[in-house]
Formats: sequence, structure tokens, C-alpha cells
Amino acid sequence: FPSHDKAGKDIYEHDIVSHNGKIFICVWAEMYSSFAFVEDKENVGYTYFSMCDKDKLKIIGNIYDNIELLNKK
Repeated sequence: FPSHDKAGKDIYEHDIVSHNGKIFICVWAEMYSSFAFVEDKENVGYTYFSMCDKDKLKIIGNIYDNIELLNKK
């Protein structure tokens, strides 16, 4: 990590990304020593970057500047 989205943009912790119509937050999963994506701020239900289709992954913001994106669920 970092890796990148479909536009070649680097993905960092706390970025908000969309993938297959869902919105995720990039987080550090301490128990797995790996970066992962979660669907909510409580970090429930990890999805690992390696499991995502990189051609459908898009950075749409971050939790500091675009918190409203997480309320659109």
C-alpha cells in the first residue's frame, strides 16, 4: 500500500472509495496488519483491496473533507 484506483490515483488510509455501487472507507486493519475497506465508521466487515476489481474502484473523497459521502447510504 498505497495502491491505486481505476484512474491511477493512489489510495491512502481514510480515503472514501466507491466499488460496485457501494461506498467504503480505507482503514488499517490492525488485527490483520493490512489495509482494508469498511462500509461504515465502526470498521465492521472488512473487504480487502486484493479482493476488489481495480477497474471498478474509484476514489471519491476522504473522511476529513467529504464526510457527507458516508451519509448517502
